[in-house]
Amino acid sequence: DDADVDVAVAARTGAPTLASARDAGAATLHRALVERGLSSGAAFPTPPLDGAVRVLAAYVRAERRFDADELAFLRDAAEALHATRRRKSDARARRALERRVREGEKAESLARFARGAAHELNNHLMGILGHAELAAASRVLDAEARRRCDAVVELARAAGGLGGRLADLAGRARPGSTAVDVNAVASAAANRIASALLEDRALEYRLAPTAPSVRGDAAALTRAAAELLANALEATPPGGRATCSTGVDDFDAADLAEAYPPNVAVAGRYAWIEAVDEGPGVTRAVRRRMFDPYFTTHAKGRGWGLPLASGIARSHGGALLVGGPEGGGARFRLLIPVAASRASAPERTAPAPKPPSTARVGPILVVDDQDAVRRIARAMLERLGFDVVEANGGRRALEVYREACVPPAVVLMDVSMPGGDGPEAAVALHAIDPELPVLLMSGEADQAAASTAAPPAVAGFLRKPFDSRSLARILRRLGIDPPGDRRRSAT
Repeated sequence: DDADVDVAVAARTGAPTLASARDAGAATLHRALVERGLSSGAAFPTPPLDGAVRVLAAYVRAERRFDADELAFLRDAAEALHATRRRKSDARARRALERRVREGEKAESLARFARGAAHELNNHLMGILGHAELAAASRVLDAEARRRCDAVVELARAAGGLGGRLADLAGRARPGSTAVDVNAVASAAANRIASALLEDRALEYRLAPTAPSVRGDAAALTRAAAELLANALEATPPGGRATCSTGVDDFDAADLAEAYPPNVAVAGRYAWIEAVDEGPGVTRAVRRRMFDPYFTTHAKGRGWGLPLASGIARSHGGALLVGGPEGGGARFRLLIPVAASRASAPERTAPAPKPPSTARVGPILVVDDQDAVRRIARAMLERLGFDVVEANGGRRALEVYREACVPPAVVLMDVSMPGGDGPEAAVALHAIDPELPVLLMSGEADQAAASTAAPPAVAGFLRKPFDSRSLARILRRLGIDPPGDRRRSAT
C-alpha cells in the first residue's frame, strides 16, 4: 500500500510488466515506468476504495501498440483488482465489527457480574459486620474477645472497599449535576498516588490553561485518573518521566471507533485527562486483555486499574482511548462529556433524609429478601430500642402494612428484591400513606436505583454494609430518636 510505484510481477521474459500504484495518476505511473527502461503500454485506474485510488498498468520495453483484446484484458484485470481489494476491505471491516461486538458483550457481561458480586458481597459483609459489632457490645465477653470482635469489624469495613471497586467496575458511579473541574481532578489524582512510585520517576503536568468543566462524580473521576497515572508510572522505567495532561476536544465516530467500553461514548465534545508513560508500549496481545480484571504486565500491578477506570468512564457516558506516542510508550486518555449548559435539567439523585411533618410512632418495617440481612437489621434496631416487623419482598411489605394494627413509623427496604423492587414498593406505600418515611438500602454501593422512585416516596438511602451508628444517625435525621437514647437520657 505504499504511495510509491510498486512493480508487481513480470510474467515472463519479453511479456508486459504489470505494475500498480496507490494515490498516483496514470501520468505519474508512466514516468516511473519509463525511468525503469519501459517504453510503452496502457494504464487503467480503479475506482476509489478506502480513500485511495489505484492504477493498473502493463508496459513493455519495445515500442508497440496494444490491440483491443489486450486493452480489454487490462481493463478486466483492473476491475478484478478492485473487486479483490473491496472483498478484502469488507472482510477487514467485518472482522473489526465482530471484534467490537465481542468486546462490548464482554464489557457488559463483566459489568453484570460486578453488580451481582457487589450485591452479594455487601449482603454477606452486612451480616459479618453486624454480628461482630453486636458481639463486641455484649457484656458477657471478656476484653480479649471484644478486641477480636473489633478486629473483625475493621476487617469487614476494609472488605467493603472491594464492594466499592466492584461498583466502579460495574459502572455504577452517579454523574450527578455538579460541575467538576478536570484540572482539580487530575491534581487530586496525583496526590493519591503512592509516594514510592515517585521516588525514582518524575511526573510532569501539562494542564489546560482553561479548565474544562464536566458534570460528574468528582470522587469517582479522581479514582479513575489516579489509576491511569499509577499505571503510567509503573510502566515508566526508573529515571523516566510520565506525563499528566488535560484538555477538551471534539471527537467524531472515527475518533471513538476503538474507544473502550465499546458503543458507550457518542460523537461530541469531551474533556479529557491523559496519562502518558515511557514504557514498552501496548502490544496487540496486551491490548486484547488489558481491560480484564487481575491482568497486569507490571511486576507490582494489581490488575484493577484499567477495568475500574473504564467502568467509571462508562458511568459518565465516556470512554478510554488507548494509543502510543512515537518512539514507544503508551497513552491512556479518559474522556468525559463536557457539562451541559445550566438551562438543562439536572439529573435526579438519591434524596437526602428528610423528616416527616409530624413525629411518628410505631414499629420499623424491615424489608429484604435475604434472611440474614433482615435478622441483623432487626437485631440492630432492637438494640436501639425499636420494635421491628419483617417482610421478604415489596409485595409482602404492602400486605404487612395493610394488616398492621399500628402502621410502621419507618420502612427500611432493600432496592433489589425478587418479591417486588424497593423503589416500586416505596411509590405504592407513598400512595397509601404519604407521610410514611421509606429508607432504601442497597448492596450495590449505588444510589441509582433509589433515584428511580422520585421524592417524596423515598426519604433517604443507606449503603450496605452499615452499622448501628449509621442506622441510628439516619433515623435521627428523620426526626426519630432511638428509644434506647431516650431511656439512657432519662437515667
